[in-house]
Amino acid sequence: MHYYTLNMVPGVKLSDEAMKSICVPRVELGTHITMKMSQAFTVLGVGLIGPMVAVVKGNQDLKGITQSSFACGHFGLMAGLTLGPVSAGAFMWNKSKDAIYDRCYRLRSNKNQLRVDQLSILGTLAGVGIAYHFGDVLEKGAVFGLAGGCLLGGFVNQVLRML
Repeated sequence: MHYYTLNMVPGVKLSDEAMKSICVPRVELGTHITMKMSQAFTVLGVGLIGPMVAVVKGNQDLKGITQSSFACGHFGLMAGLTLGPVSAGAFMWNKSKDAIYDRCYRLRSNKNQLRVDQLSILGTLAGVGIAYHFGDVLEKGAVFGLAGGCLLGGFVNQVLRML
C-alpha cells in the first residue's frame, strides 16, 4: 500500500519498479472500488438527487437545495463506503491473483483515473478546511469538496483530451 499511497500524491513520479510493487493487490483493488463507488454515489447525491428532492419538496431556494444536496450526498457517501467492499468482494470472487494484480497495475498507470482520485481527495480536504474556517459542519465540507473534486477531475480530463 506504500507505493499505492505515494502514487496518489500529486507531482510524485514512481519508477516502473515501484509501480509494479503491489504487495496486497486484493486490498488495493478493494480500496479503489470502494473509492469509486463513494465518489459516484456522492456526486449523484449532491448534483442530481439532492436538487431533485428539494424541488419535489418545494424547497427551491438556495438553502433548501443545499441542505437536500448535502443530505443526499452524505447518504451517497455512506452507501458507497458500505457497498464498496461488498462490490469489491463480488468483483474479485472468481478472479485469479494475476488478474487482480494486472488490474491494480493498470489502475496505477491510468493518469485520468489518478487525477480524479487526487482531486477528490484534495477537494475533500479543502472542503473540510473551508467548513472549519467558516464554522460550518465539517461533513458538509467533506461531501461538497469530494463531489467538487470529482467533477473538477472529470472536467480537467476532458479538457486535456481536447488538447
